[in-house]
Amino acid sequence: MRGDRFCQRCGAYIGNYMTGDYFALLNRKYCDDCRLSAEQESTRLRVTKFRETNRQRNKDDRNRLRVLESENEQLRRMTFELREENEMLRKRSALTPEQIRAATALMKLAGIIKEE
Repeated sequence: MRGDRFCQRCGAYIGNYMTGDYFALLNRKYCDDCRLSAEQESTRLRVTKFRETNRQRNKDDRNRLRVLESENEQLRRMTFELREENEMLRKRSALTPEQIRAATALMKLAGIIKEE
């Protein structure tokens, strides 16, 4: 008959949405016995997919963290080396008071600095 609804799992007759409660039967797929097992199966599949997705996401996060930690360690070493090199160059380029007096005298002779 037109409008008859049958369970998609066991094939049991659910009702007729044309003659009975239209909205209650319109989207109903399973009988009362199969509905519980269908919900449990659906929940089990949903939870399994959720856990697998989280497992993969956590694995990706751990890999990214390892890469970032190694990169961070390399940057720390490079920063430390650059600071040491900067300090060494600063010490090497520091002028002694005698060199400053000699440079001042040369600049006065060249006319760059006026004598007081």
